[in-house]
Amino acid sequence: MAARNRYKGEKLGGQFLGLPHEMLNHHAFIALSPHAKVLLLDVAVQYRGDNNGDLSCAWKLMKPRGWRSETTLNKAKQELIEAGFLFEARKGRRPNVCGLYALTWREFNPSPKHDCTKAAFRRGAYRFTGPAALVPLPAHNAGLTPRHGVAKAA
Repeated sequence: MAARNRYKGEKLGGQFLGLPHEMLNHHAFIALSPHAKVLLLDVAVQYRGDNNGDLSCAWKLMKPRGWRSETTLNKAKQELIEAGFLFEARKGRRPNVCGLYALTWREFNPSPKHDCTKAAFRRGAYRFTGPAALVPLPAHNAGLTPRHGVAKAA
C-alpha cells in the first residue's frame, strides 16, 4: 500500500495525447510552420482512439481555440495535408458539410460518411515526403564582395 501512496497526487487526470518521438524528430515535422504545428495539436486533441477520420478543423471549432484568421487556418491545414500529417477523409462542401481528417500516425477508422476507402489511407505518410530543401548559407562576407570582383585602384 505504501508504494501506491507514494505516487498519489502526481498524475493528472483525464485523457492524454501521445505523439511519437519518431514523428516529432522527423524532418517533415521540423520543417512545418508554427501555425501548422499548432493546428496539428488542435486537431489531434479531438482524437479519442476510435474516431480517426472524423476529426475536423472547421472554423467554428478552431476559433474558440484561439485561431484568429480563416486564411491562416486554411494555409496550415493545406500544409499538413501536403506534408502527410493529415489525411482528408471527406471533402467539405456546401451546405453545412465539414471536411473530415485523419491523423496519419494512427490507424484509420473508416466510416460510411467518408469519401474514401481504407485502401486510400497511407499510414505514416509524412515519412514518404522528400527531405526539406536546405537553403544554402552565403559565404563569409559574400554580400560585401561584388560578383565581378574588385576593381583595381587608379
